[in-house]
Amino acid sequence: MFRFFRKKPSSDRDAVVEDFRRATAALKSAEPTVRMAVGIAINTLSTAFAYTFKSAEAFQATPYEQQIEYLKKLRSAEEGIVAKDKAAALGFGLFKMWVGALVAKDQELLTLIKPAIAQLSREGDLLG
Repeated sequence: MFRFFRKKPSSDRDAVVEDFRRATAALKSAEPTVRMAVGIAINTLSTAFAYTFKSAEAFQATPYEQQIEYLKKLRSAEEGIVAKDKAAALGFGLFKMWVGALVAKDQELLTLIKPAIAQLSREGDLLG
């Protein structure tokens, strides 16, 4: 079910990378308000993640089953919001990719995703 979380390149993992690249490429030409909305969603999820797990390392130290359950909750939340707010759903999707890379302990994927998530987070920081 979660085969794309293997560290070895696979067609599922490649699909995640392609989805990530496609989304970030589209965001580069998106209106600033769209980028901000994506960033706000990422910030909201990041705050909840930090409250629950304290850090990425602490998350990775939790049992695998708990990590997968968290990932399933993110997917469900993303599916629930997509019809209401596509920008927020994209933020959920990008954050979910980051969490998936954490679950897989895929450093290469984390290195790809983390800078883009961080940039969007800064753009969504309303107090910044």
